[in-house]
Amino acid sequence: MLKKRGLLVAAVLGLLVLGTGVAYAAGEQPPDGLRAGGKITDIDLGASSFTIETLRNGELTVIVSDSTQFHSREGDIQGLEDLEVGMPVHVAGKPGSTGEVLADVVAVGKPGERQDRFRFRGEITDVAASDGSFTLKTLEGEKVEIHVSDRTRFRGRDDSIQGIEDLEVGMLSQVQGLKGPEGKLNALLVGAGAPWDRPDVRAIGEISTIGDRSFTLENRQGRSLTFKVDESTKYRSRDGAATSFEDLEVGMKAVVTGDEIGEGSYKAIMVGVGVPQAAPERRPQTPLQTGPGV
Repeated sequence: MLKKRGLLVAAVLGLLVLGTGVAYAAGEQPPDGLRAGGKITDIDLGASSFTIETLRNGELTVIVSDSTQFHSREGDIQGLEDLEVGMPVHVAGKPGSTGEVLADVVAVGKPGERQDRFRFRGEITDVAASDGSFTLKTLEGEKVEIHVSDRTRFRGRDDSIQGIEDLEVGMLSQVQGLKGPEGKLNALLVGAGAPWDRPDVRAIGEISTIGDRSFTLENRQGRSLTFKVDESTKYRSRDGAATSFEDLEVGMKAVVTGDEIGEGSYKAIMVGVGVPQAAPERRPQTPLQTGPGV
């Protein structure tokens, strides 16, 4: 039990080091409970609780007890009475009976505190899987050392990149993350693939027609491109509403990457879509009047 608690504390502190204001990824739950991150909006000393506005799920009540551990970078947060409205916070604990969190660990930052984000694209020149890091030569020619953790998400074509052990020298990569203490680059998202895995086309536009396992996209230049889909096609949307071909609709704005399989015809690798916006209601126009006195 002590070992499990120690791992839980280390996980939450690690996230505090990575930066505040970052939502927990799906599936990153401690052994016997849940995590939540957000900003403190209310504190109730009498009820031994505080409220946070989470990034994904709205307001959440957090209940503390004598066994709750409080952590902060400077060690100045020792209990509920030290919290302030506006502080960014990460909480790990157990779910209560009415949706609240029974906090085991509370990690707190200062109001307005947020670390710098970074984004790099380039080629992987070295991989040190045992150290949890790799080196990326950016498009500007700078070599940067990227560190990964259990929070880092990996993406690759055909789900071939699941962790740092799948990275190879020579792969092209796009990395997003947060700058930690002393400029350490902590990756939150690593996308990688072989140079020849780059798609033939990347198109942005609006879905104009939907056919049998295919759809047509009219891009911003007015060109129509037909994309076929299969079981390997990935679907993404901001609200998670589009997860399959059946969720696509005419009028959706889309970003599509694909490989050419024929002149003007492509196989879709990834389809990122937004919900079609309703056209604004047009006011009836007053007929143009002509005649004397006009």
